[in-house]
Amino acid sequence: MYILYALILIIVAVIFFAGIRIVRPTHRGLIETFGKYSRFATPGFQWIVPVIQNLYLVNVTEQMVNAEPQVIITNDNLNATVDAQVYFKINTDEESVKNSVYNVNNTRSRLSPWQGRRLEISSAPCP
Repeated sequence: MYILYALILIIVAVIFFAGIRIVRPTHRGLIETFGKYSRFATPGFQWIVPVIQNLYLVNVTEQMVNAEPQVIITNDNLNATVDAQVYFKINTDEESVKNSVYNVNNTRSRLSPWQGRRLEISSAPCP
């Protein structure tokens, strides 16, 4: 009989420790139960039911995406090479984090159209 109690206690302990998740201060999380949004995970200790719930982490720090260097021709027919960076940050509120997960598949790939976009720069004569 004691073996049965010990086995049940071990199974419960394994399920408990398998569900422990730590959300870092630079991240926010979304917890889904059976694939449906159930709650917002703030930084700190979070516990989920393994197999039934999933935790999706979102980085909310400022991030940079490099655009490819482009050779442009100015209005006075000079060649210039332009390099650009795009900085983005996901807000820390629940709605912004939900939108970044459910409405955008990959934030970095959504910014990739900026990499191939032609930059329009007009040159003005120097005084």
